Order: sequence, then structure tokens, then C-alpha cells
Amino acid sequence: MGIVIGETAVIGSDVRMYSGVVIGTTLHLPGKRHPTIEDDVLIGANALLLGPIRIGRGAKIAAGAVVRHDAAAGVVIRLIAAKPYRQLQGRVCLATDVRN
Repeated sequence: MGIVIGETAVIGSDVRMYSGVVIGTTLHLPGKRHPTIEDDVLIGANALLLGPIRIGRGAKIAAGAVVRHDAAAGVVIRLIAAKPYRQLQGRVCLATDVRN
């Protein structure tokens, strides 16, 4: 399995991507429609980053995560349809599992 990167995606330096990552879109409009990924981001296997979102410097995206919203620098993103659910050490963490 490979990696898919959309034509308007912007990827910073020292970004690590594992197998099956998709950096794509759900839009069929002209202009910027793919993610912008800043420096030092880690993207786990089979993660999906969709739409004109921004992933901040040093963010970590777990394997299998589906990300459709911006992520601040240094956050950890996990699970499907990631949504903010709590603050950890001054950083917003994203997840659908609000039971933790």
C-alpha cells in the first residue's frame, strides 16, 4: 500500500508518513483544497487528512485517524472523525472517544 498526496497539498520538512496515508480532499472545486502540513509532523499508517486543513508543527496523528479540522502545533490526534474533547497540558487533544 502506498501514500496518496493531493495536488494542492503542502508538506513541510521532516514530516514522517507511514504506509497507507491519504492527504486528500472531499471537494471538487478549483483552488486550495488539500491539507497543509507543517514541519516535524508524524502521520501514522492509514491516517486520512481531508480538506483544506492545517496541521501544526510537531503534531502527531495516530494510525487510522480521520482528520477533517485544523490541528494546533504539538497536539496528538487519534480515532475517526476527530473532534476536540479536552485539554492536556495546555494543548487541545482531538478524538471522538469522550469517555476517557
